[in-house]
Amino acid sequence: MTLGSEPNIHHRSESVSGFADTRILFRRIIENADFGPGSRLFAGLGLIIPSGSMVEENPFLLGNNEEDHTHFSMSEGVWKGIGEFQFFYRSHFPVLIGSVYRYEFSLKENAFGFRAGQKNTLDLLAYWQNKTILGSVPYGSISMIHKGIDFWEGEKAPNSGGLIIQPGFGFNWHRANYLFTAGIMMPGFYNVALAGEDLEQVNSHTKPWTLIFSFRKVFTHE
Repeated sequence: MTLGSEPNIHHRSESVSGFADTRILFRRIIENADFGPGSRLFAGLGLIIPSGSMVEENPFLLGNNEEDHTHFSMSEGVWKGIGEFQFFYRSHFPVLIGSVYRYEFSLKENAFGFRAGQKNTLDLLAYWQNKTILGSVPYGSISMIHKGIDFWEGEKAPNSGGLIIQPGFGFNWHRANYLFTAGIMMPGFYNVALAGEDLEQVNSHTKPWTLIFSFRKVFTHE
């Protein structure tokens, strides 16, 4: 995160390294049409395990005491549950359409008094089945994320909550039981809260670009 104004206890350029959360998710196939037109429906339940890269002190309390603090970390530092539904429909039309909905919720307040707000994510996807680019299947996406209010020691966090909508595109490569994905999420709509004082004096423009690289292996059984 980089800010052009003079550094102070609230605003300064920062960088953080380390690992983010670990996600364990189990999915069950409810309906799956292997060939021809039909639908695919999956339901999943899982757990988010926090990493050690987290904010360990209430930044708003430190700010009130005129002490240096940060609001940024790789992990929110809380154990969470995940619920997920995936639905895809394939017709004779060459585009496979689908959606993925995820709901994340904190299981408890962490040792530092922080509890993350609930998070709802809806991804709309379209895969061009009959077209390949460099041996890959291209896709387009729209991601919508709504974040609830966070709490520090039972008090609402002023910089929490909001709505993010991002369009994107990418490519999938299938090799035997392996799936490789490369994609880009582009700047979209951002309605998020800022933390700090004198917010009317802050000229903030959020225009992030996100690069996505993923690797998956499919395990089969007889």
